Amino acid sequence: MSRRTGRPRSMLLLGVIGLVVALVAGACAPTAPAPTPTPAPKITAPTATPPPAKAPAAQATPTAAAQPTAAPKPTGKAIRFGHLTALSGIGTPYGRSDSIAMDLAVKETNESGGINGSPLEIVRSDSPWDPKVAVARVREIAERDRVVGVWGPFASTEFEVTAPLANELKLPSFGNPVVPGIAAANRPWTFQMSMESGVWVPAGVDAFKQKYPNVKKMVVTGDTKNRATQFDVTDMFPKTLKEKGFDVIGIVDFETTVTDFAAIATKIKDMNPDGVVVSALYAQAIGLAKEFKRLDYHPPMIISALPASGGYLLVGAPEFVEGAIIPFWADLSGESPAFKKFNDSWQAAVKADPQIPDAQKPVIVGTEGMVYSGMLAIISTMRKAGITGDTPLEEARLKLRDGFQNIGEFPSIFGPVKLLPSGQTVWKATVFTVEKGQIKMLVR
Repeated sequence: MSRRTGRPRSMLLLGVIGLVVALVAGACAPTAPAPTPTPAPKITAPTATPPPAKAPAAQATPTAAAQPTAAPKPTGKAIRFGHLTALSGIGTPYGRSDSIAMDLAVKETNESGGINGSPLEIVRSDSPWDPKVAVARVREIAERDRVVGVWGPFASTEFEVTAPLANELKLPSFGNPVVPGIAAANRPWTFQMSMESGVWVPAGVDAFKQKYPNVKKMVVTGDTKNRATQFDVTDMFPKTLKEKGFDVIGIVDFETTVTDFAAIATKIKDMNPDGVVVSALYAQAIGLAKEFKRLDYHPPMIISALPASGGYLLVGAPEFVEGAIIPFWADLSGESPAFKKFNDSWQAAVKADPQIPDAQKPVIVGTEGMVYSGMLAIISTMRKAGITGDTPLEEARLKLRDGFQNIGEFPSIFGPVKLLPSGQTVWKATVFTVEKGQIKMLVR
């Protein structure tokens, strides 16, 4: 994801060294039990300041600048929208960070007058990467909380089982799972708002081949219990590598709960590959990185977007990512005005959030940009459909579903995004590497 001088890179260089020990120690903390779901606090826009009185025509001057007028404060019954994400367990860092991104979109909406005069309210519930819990949460948020739509749950393993329920409940369901085909199999109420791995994996393999032209023999390693990484490890990467002329000499898999990577790292080294692909959660990738460092082993690597998201590896395992090819979701050069605006607000909110431990504060934008951009597109759809807090629920859900299905292309902080008839969104893949601790974009 030529050398650039964007904010994300300078951010990585300033103040991250002190986080390394804390990050590695905290990343593999045991999974906490899921709490009873509770609605998120209502996000209320600040009271608008009345615009200044107009001067009499005789006193006006041709060169006088027009005074900005504050948007009217949204009133009346709120439009409720659901958000299911990990607020406990191994996915907590992703869930907390994505929540901040969504809340920024809602805050901006309510400060600009809401949706057709109605305030937007988020009802948030914990879905800790457990399919059974996810199903229960979707039903609760649809029937008890009467939301017009829902974003989530976060993980592919959850979204696969809740997508059919969205059709049963006739509830517009949006999420960012990376396993392809989930939305296509659950038309018309499900929308897949992420870049699926079939886009970023080929981009990463192409960039790897260009940077390391003499590498032929590859080992793929990763978590085969988590659905998203399992698809990477057993399907997408082996297939793509073979198509691109590589020889996959083995797959070294492990489970989500593993904490000791000594045997895994030793096995990979003993296989003597020319290069290694890694797809796991960030805590596991840091565990593997520690063992590679202990063995003084640093092969050319492709590190999937999944463990790279959040930038935890850039802080907690800098030697591991040095020289690696990392297919990703975002142009991290920081040159896009929309990206810079969001990144500034998001970084400030992340740093100020006491619920995110210092060891788990993300340092680069990943899925958060998809959540923020996708939520703004949903909000735009509701505005165009004339939805308010007084719109009957079934009617509002149907209008949101049909309106979004016909959205075509919409803007994001990463550039234009296209919605296909299958319910899958198409985002542009990016690729970056790390040179001397700094991000260098290879594909933008």
